[in-house]
This record gives sequence, C-alpha cells and structure tokens, in this order.
Amino acid sequence: MPEKSEIIKLSAYLVIISYAVCFICIGIAIAKSPWFSFPYNWLSELGNSSEGNTPVVDGILVCHVFNAGLMLGGLGGMAFSYGMYLSNIFKGKKGMLAIALFFLAMVFIFLTGFFSQDYGILHTISAFSFFFLVPLSLLAISLSTQGWTKLTLRIVSVASLFAFVLLFVDRPWGSNSIVEFVPAIALGVGLILIVRMILSPNRVSATQPASQDRESN
Repeated sequence: MPEKSEIIKLSAYLVIISYAVCFICIGIAIAKSPWFSFPYNWLSELGNSSEGNTPVVDGILVCHVFNAGLMLGGLGGMAFSYGMYLSNIFKGKKGMLAIALFFLAMVFIFLTGFFSQDYGILHTISAFSFFFLVPLSLLAISLSTQGWTKLTLRIVSVASLFAFVLLFVDRPWGSNSIVEFVPAIALGVGLILIVRMILSPNRVSATQPASQDRESN
C-alpha cells in the first residue's frame, strides 16, 4: 500500500494535470469553432453536438473534446479531495465542510461534461451547481488557511460569487463565456494555493497529535 504522503502528492499532481488538460481541451474546442464568440456564446455551446460538430481529428468532434475535458477535470478534482482529506490540514467540521463542498463542485463539473448541453435541464442544473459551489468551497477552504493564502482565496471566492450573480443579470454588453471563465480561473488559482499548501514541507503530519499541532502554531 502506498504511504499517505505518496497518495497526497499523486492527487496534487493529478489535479494540476487534469485541470491543465481541461483548459487545453476548452482551448482546442474554441480554436476549432470559428463561430464561437466570447461575448455572445456560452462555453457549453461547444459541447452541444449541433454546434460543436467540427472535426478535430478523424472521428473526434469539438463537442467530444470539450466534454471530455470537463469530465477529466472533474475526476482529477474528486481524486484531489481525498488528498486534501489525508493532508490533515482541513480538520474539524469546517475542514470537512470545505472538502465536501470542493468534492461536490468537482462532481458537478464532471456532470456538466457528462450531461452536455444536449441534455437540457440536466446540463443546466449541473453547470449552475458548479458555478455556485466554486465560491462556497474556496471560501470554506480559506477558513483552514492563514496569511496571504487566506486573503487570496477570499478575493477569488468573492470574484467567483460576483460572476455567478452576473449569470442571472441582463447584460447588454454580452460577455457570456467571459463571465463563465471567472470561476474557472478562480478555481485554478485556488488549486495552485491548496496544492502548494499540502505539499509544503512545513505541513503538519497526518500522524502528529493535535496537542503538538496547537503547540506548533
């Protein structure tokens, strides 16, 4: 059986790779879709089989690449939530809440790709749940951090929450997909900070007694 530290490192590397692949897939889908406009199109339209039907390579369409990217990002995030649990940074009720919210956000980004825009309401529920859970999870995670990490997580969580509200507001200037990118970027910043935190050599050992933890702080 691999040691806890190895599982934590593996989950951290996996989430960074999967999230990078997710963005690469989105980039490929956009590049292969000349009709796509940031101000006036939703990202989800790239996953629609009617809109995203441009071939990327033989037998693989834009919609396949886009939806696969979302699902891979979600799977990597779900695996990382286990690494967060093993890291012993997120302790107590607040810590467990942070992990649970993060895990649910990753489940819903996976479902957003699994239930593409062709599935109608199932896709809409999945996408909006993801956009809602991202700021909540980042805010909850910030409660287990300190200093500039806490501040940065709170800033990106507020920005993400503001973007979520904008999804329901009439925007004459458009910017549909730009608004969608805000929580995605906020999550990326959050992941970098969390990975840095759990891979830090100063991280409290998962086997260290709680009394020693308090003394070290």
